[in-house]
Amino acid sequence: MPKREIVYIPILKSKLGERWALSHLTTARKAKLPPLLEFHQPGAKNLGEHVESICESLQAAWGVDRRFYIDTICRASVGNGESLRPLR
Repeated sequence: MPKREIVYIPILKSKLGERWALSHLTTARKAKLPPLLEFHQPGAKNLGEHVESICESLQAAWGVDRRFYIDTICRASVGNGESLRPLR
């Protein structure tokens, strides 16, 4: 029977502190810890700027050739202000 590898998937918010922590993992640890990121609510930025900013800093922290997951339960609301909210 083939040996199974156990992979730990940390569930993190997309906030700066979590992205900073990802950037300080060793290459070997990054290979074994593909994170699941939940996008947090935008502050003063519009939604497009918010997502772009997160993606740019995630690329710098995690790189482009490593596996990670994004929680797609939230989506942008269109109309009266922009926000992330659960899909129904």
